[in-house]
Amino acid sequence: MINVMAIFRDFSNSSTFYSSSIGDIRIIEEIFWNRIRPTEGYFPNRLQNLNGSILPVLFGGNEPGFILSQNKNGENKILGQYGHFFEALAKKHNAKLNTSNVILTKTPFEIYQLVLNGTVEMTSAAKFRVNPVRMFTIPYEVNDWCIMLPVEPIIPIFEIYTIIFEWQTLVILIVELVLLSALLESATFLSGRKTSLFNYFFNDKCLRGLIGQSFSELPNTSLSLRLIYSLLFVLGMLMVTSYDAFLQTYRTTPPSEKILQTFDDVRESSRVKIRMLQVEMEALSLYVPDAKTRYSHFVLEKNYTLFKSLRDSLNTSWAYPATSDNWSVSKNQQNLFTRPTFRFAENMCLYHRIQNCFPINENCIYRDILNRLILQIHEAGLLDFWRKRAFHELVEIGRIKMEDLGQKREMKPMKVEDLKLIWFAFGIACGVNGFVFFDRMKNLKGSRLPILFGGAEPGLIISENSNDDIVFGGHLGHIVSSFAKKHNAKLGISNVNASISPYTLQKLVLNDKIDITGASMINPMTAIEWYSHPVAFFDWGVMVPVEPIIPINKYRRNSQEQPLLSSLILIAFVEFLDSHFLKH
Repeated sequence: MINVMAIFRDFSNSSTFYSSSIGDIRIIEEIFWNRIRPTEGYFPNRLQNLNGSILPVLFGGNEPGFILSQNKNGENKILGQYGHFFEALAKKHNAKLNTSNVILTKTPFEIYQLVLNGTVEMTSAAKFRVNPVRMFTIPYEVNDWCIMLPVEPIIPIFEIYTIIFEWQTLVILIVELVLLSALLESATFLSGRKTSLFNYFFNDKCLRGLIGQSFSELPNTSLSLRLIYSLLFVLGMLMVTSYDAFLQTYRTTPPSEKILQTFDDVRESSRVKIRMLQVEMEALSLYVPDAKTRYSHFVLEKNYTLFKSLRDSLNTSWAYPATSDNWSVSKNQQNLFTRPTFRFAENMCLYHRIQNCFPINENCIYRDILNRLILQIHEAGLLDFWRKRAFHELVEIGRIKMEDLGQKREMKPMKVEDLKLIWFAFGIACGVNGFVFFDRMKNLKGSRLPILFGGAEPGLIISENSNDDIVFGGHLGHIVSSFAKKHNAKLGISNVNASISPYTLQKLVLNDKIDITGASMINPMTAIEWYSHPVAFFDWGVMVPVEPIIPINKYRRNSQEQPLLSSLILIAFVEFLDSHFLKH
């Protein structure tokens, strides 16, 4: 109601009326009817030219929508898409802005309460529109209100060894182990060698072959056994090379932890929680009535300054609600990082297509020019331009630093804790091995050792004492006797077969006919797993007879014949000289 003309009863005599001033529409002045120019009219558009009057705007809001900086003279300078909008409004209508009328410690929801109770005429702190809608302009922008989640951290190195081996692969390996064990034992049985029922289900040679380790082969095997050994070698090579490739890949570029996809994932996660302003939760409840119940796992924050500093500094200890406008700046900032620290979870949105509007007084006289300018900047594409420019403005005023705040990937040497799962499994295996070993030694008590003695003296000397008991002598006999005595085992006549050579005993061991032999053998360079540690070291030479003494009579005859032979040689030499040289 700015174009109102007040006329009194004496208008016909005074020709005066009262209306708002052109310089300041809030001032009522006396106007003479005869002095009005025809080009001005009696009802001019007083908002078209405000003649330098100050717009009653309270500046505030969140970055990057509203950015406050200072020039060299210490005067406030407003930036951001909201700031540029009101600057454009003031320039278009020849008005001024009071940039000192700024409040940064309150949220847009709190500033809206000042407009609602009539304290403020209008504000730059845009927020989503609620009832009553007459307290807002037409929508200035449309945003999505979603969660800004920290990027999932890289898993620890020691967990890599668990993710490259899935349980389905373990089942396949167990099935392969059983099938190959049954196949190998069946071929061994058909070749006439000793087999074991346990080996039909779990053969240590098959296990070592599948995991790429070396294993012993039976000597003089058939073609079928050699083919099975070749199959174990090929499977082991494929298994080791494939998993080594996986391990090297994950070691170079390790994967991230489980990605949080829904609010339920965040609720169950202990890694990160969502931190939200309490006033924002109250405002969200106007759109989503059950918001407090649905998002009860949110951590509500009352301190706006603390919340803003945490989110703007990209503190990864929390996840934060953010509009797509806020995320555009964070995304541009993270383009400088080696690895992004946050991601915009579009599948975890609090509200889609939020219409942000400027709060204004119910009877605000600037409503029409505000709405008209909003339509014009959308038509000209200025809104998208100001949004893209906001990041550079934050960099210019020093609010954002051009530095890498992301997690840097560095090649670090492997540490002991990186192999703690390996050490743990190794400890368990050693414990089981020790338990089996001591249990085996315990079972030897009073039992007869599976040893067959043979070979030549003095390595093994067999005799009887006065009680007709077998006594084992020699260094081999003493070693085995000491072992039996230490573990309370027995040795008897059934353990002796002196007629068998060491090489025959070796074949019996290789064919699994016996477990241990007391005959010492030369340890070859191959198949060393069939032998114990060296018992003794020897030189293997040739034993020849000592030369006999020459008889005395033969020695005397030789001593008499030696001077005569010398004389004959001398006479022959002289005759040779005489016949060839002296006659000339």
